[in-house]
Amino acid sequence: MRSRGPVYATEWARDKVRWQLARIRERRQASNGAAMPSEFRSQEIGAAFRRALARYEVKPYGGTITLFRPKLEIAHVLGPGRMTNYRREFVFHD
Repeated sequence: MRSRGPVYATEWARDKVRWQLARIRERRQASNGAAMPSEFRSQEIGAAFRRALARYEVKPYGGTITLFRPKLEIAHVLGPGRMTNYRREFVFHD
């Protein structure tokens, strides 16, 4: 960007659009208008999932569960037990 200036951004955007259009053309040619393998029966699979979800029964789990959480991102301490992160959202230890 430094060496080529704003021209670089324009060329990058143009090349990105060309690449995307080429991918779309390749998919259309490969499929001859038929659905691509990743698109096969996606609506049927979604409908089956919703039917199964309606019949699913949640059961209690008696085993031990370990919860891993990232370190709290404390940016500001406002007082005892009152802290916020960099997005100014309250952070709680629980």
